[in-house]
Amino acid sequence: MTTTRATAKGRLALGKPKIANGRRKIGSTRPKLKPESESKRKSKTEPVPSSKTEPNKPRTIMTITTRSVPSVPKGKQKRFYLLDKCYYSHLDFPTYQKKVNELGWYQTTDVKKADMVISSYWKHLLKYSMMKNKKLLLWTHEPYHDWHNRLIEPIGNGNQKVHVLNVYTPAPNKVFNDNYRYFRWGSRDQMLLLSPIKKAGYKYSDPAVFAKNKLPLLALSTKYAPAYYQGNKATLLPVRYEIIEWGLKNNKARVWGRNWDKAVVSGNSRGDGNREQSKAEILGNGYFNIALENTSAPHYVSEKIWEAIVSYCLPIYWSNATIYEAGCMPQNSFIDARLVYQKYGRAKGAKKIYEIISQMSHAEYIERMNRCIIAFNSIARRNVNRGLLTGAKNHQLHIVDYSRNWASFRRHFR
Repeated sequence: MTTTRATAKGRLALGKPKIANGRRKIGSTRPKLKPESESKRKSKTEPVPSSKTEPNKPRTIMTITTRSVPSVPKGKQKRFYLLDKCYYSHLDFPTYQKKVNELGWYQTTDVKKADMVISSYWKHLLKYSMMKNKKLLLWTHEPYHDWHNRLIEPIGNGNQKVHVLNVYTPAPNKVFNDNYRYFRWGSRDQMLLLSPIKKAGYKYSDPAVFAKNKLPLLALSTKYAPAYYQGNKATLLPVRYEIIEWGLKNNKARVWGRNWDKAVVSGNSRGDGNREQSKAEILGNGYFNIALENTSAPHYVSEKIWEAIVSYCLPIYWSNATIYEAGCMPQNSFIDARLVYQKYGRAKGAKKIYEIISQMSHAEYIERMNRCIIAFNSIARRNVNRGLLTGAKNHQLHIVDYSRNWASFRRHFR
């Protein structure tokens, strides 16, 4: 295991730990996962139901075929059909494909022969709501692909039902079982430890420099149209936009991202395509990062808070129901926007956050930032991504171990 220690002095190098044994750097493209030697993948073009926002284009469906498993007689094998790729589900990884096969399930490209139809989108399943002899399963880790919050939901005329696994469903259908799904800095192959801010020596520990440069706040965010998130009661996008827009209006914030007015946006948050490196360079020029999630749900903690800490930016974050769990983040570490909004209300919440930062002393900043760093290092040392079964490396953002919620996925293939 390679341990890399990042310091406040070398902030622009953050996010690029040393790579052991020729492993890929952060931000490198997703590796092509090769099947087991006895497995073969075939591709077939299947049409996907159209919608107003998504053209009716064919998708390439990956067919999983493996050798027959003796414990499952051929006559008892079942078939599932994928309406879309179900990216980052267990079916996206060879190891779990094999496990599904061992349970007696195989993928088919003929929906008529399928015992179960799977999709990441409710609208795709609507077409099959009249087929009573097929099980319908929805899986997604994206908070806006689906926001049903019950394990089983009626669809169509109500005669058919969908089994749901998403960000909002409770156990035993949980997609996120802990706060570390996107924590990619602690594993068997690589670890990043951060150095606490010292009292003197670096610009982050210089009171005069801090007082002069703690504003503007920095934000990296796509600006979505209201139609994208309206109807989702757990959405945090309107609050995030309020905080950013108040700062832009009062010259106390800068934003990078898509769909913002050209008169206010500072640039593309993804730079030349290396998202992690571009973000580290942007956050390297400030002290505070507006890092609210897209939604609030138990154990839904994305890379936003972790990448802010790695870049020595104190996160402005909306706490969910689990972020303060033992072993995760302590109280009085990040600036909790939820507590600010609860105390001062929606009308004054955004303005109050800027007032809190304007009045924050250098000593409080160091104390809060060091609490974040200590918590980050503790999580990294616990090796929270141990036992990787996906073939992915820890430093790849989206391809992270799913073994912790395999039981939730497996139960639908009995």
